[in-house]
Amino acid sequence: MIRGPSFSLWRAPVRPAFRGLVRRITLYRSEGALPGLMVEPAALVVPLIFVFDGRFEVGMGRDPAPSDGIASFMAGLSLTPARIASPEAVQVLQIDLTPLGAMRLLGPALGEASDGVHALPDYGDRDIAELHTRMGEADCWATRLALAESFLAHRLAATSLPPTLTRAWRIIEGTEGRAPIARIADHLGMTRRTLARQFQPFGLSPKAAARVARFTAASARAGTASWAEIAADAGYADQAHLTREFRALSGMTPRQFA
Repeated sequence: MIRGPSFSLWRAPVRPAFRGLVRRITLYRSEGALPGLMVEPAALVVPLIFVFDGRFEVGMGRDPAPSDGIASFMAGLSLTPARIASPEAVQVLQIDLTPLGAMRLLGPALGEASDGVHALPDYGDRDIAELHTRMGEADCWATRLALAESFLAHRLAATSLPPTLTRAWRIIEGTEGRAPIARIADHLGMTRRTLARQFQPFGLSPKAAARVARFTAASARAGTASWAEIAADAGYADQAHLTREFRALSGMTPRQFA
């Protein structure tokens, strides 16, 4: 549990059956508007954000405006950072899916949601809409969490992905984006073009996924070494290359990010 003067946040333990598919489940509540903006850099995460009270304002690659107000929404895989304002009190349950979990939960329509935010009621998934309604009617967070976990267990158990696709994602994330895509394709017994075609439903190419994985690994090391050392370890050509990637994927310089 994390508490502030006007908010509380709790991250639920992820069930063993969800590992590799669900990154985290977060319960969040604020008692009023929060100052400043939250910045969500590009990440290999697909969030489902169920809002029971209030709304957010979300701008992709820019500061949000009141016209960008949205309640419950999802965001597909993207290279564009999001800037989020919280102008009023909110109650939220957020499910962060890995790319593999998102594909199993949402199907090929995941690619249609890339590079933007989409209101959950407009997404067209009746089961997700029903889950939202049932959680909204619940009288406590424990019940909402139980409903979310039951939904995840049912949907994830009913779907699967080609083993080669699962292995490709695990190599990209396991090597923190440093493995050449041609080498991954060769390891899986396919051409780069075939691998890229299999990635199309995700809305992010293998090369773009590796780019985000490399940035994620580098950003996690902020403050642990010099940026030149981090750039070398993460596989960037030099520190200037790292800085360009930070600007593109987070909207900030490495120093601002840290």
